[in-house]
Amino acid sequence: MTMKFSIDQLRVFATAAKSDSFGAAALDLGISQPAVRKSISQLETALGVELFNRTRDKITLTGNGIALLSDTLNVLEKVEHFNAKLDFIKKAHS
Repeated sequence: MTMKFSIDQLRVFATAAKSDSFGAAALDLGISQPAVRKSISQLETALGVELFNRTRDKITLTGNGIALLSDTLNVLEKVEHFNAKLDFIKKAHS
């Protein structure tokens, strides 16, 4: 099975889910607001579901976004664990 989304897109989703706007998420991530919007849009297209309700002033998670957030956080935690283990292995063999 080919992944249709990236770990970076999941990071953007998780950060935006904790925020009340894409602008706030952009500040937290150190990227532009258009980059956050594009990443979320591409992720939603890849998944085939909307993750956020958007108004002019704020964002809220849809039911689908709520349902996927916990798994997203688990995936990101596993990726961090993987990277830490990989760093340990590399240092042990250098």
